[in-house]
Amino acid sequence: MKTETRFVLVDADTGVEAGLNRSPTHEEISELAHGIHCEEGCPSGRADEHWFAAEGFLNREMFICD
Repeated sequence: MKTETRFVLVDADTGVEAGLNRSPTHEEISELAHGIHCEEGCPSGRADEHWFAAEGFLNREMFICD
């Protein structure tokens, strides 16, 4: 059986599911881009690539729910 992982953002203050029709914040993209950078061994000169990968992931995947 194949399963899929879905992510839903929850507001840390209220515990309520965040709106699904919004764009990711600069902070959300930055945090994920930094994580990608670290996972890839902290290569120099790839900040834009990591930023766009994080932004694309958040736009496509983080706001999808069943």
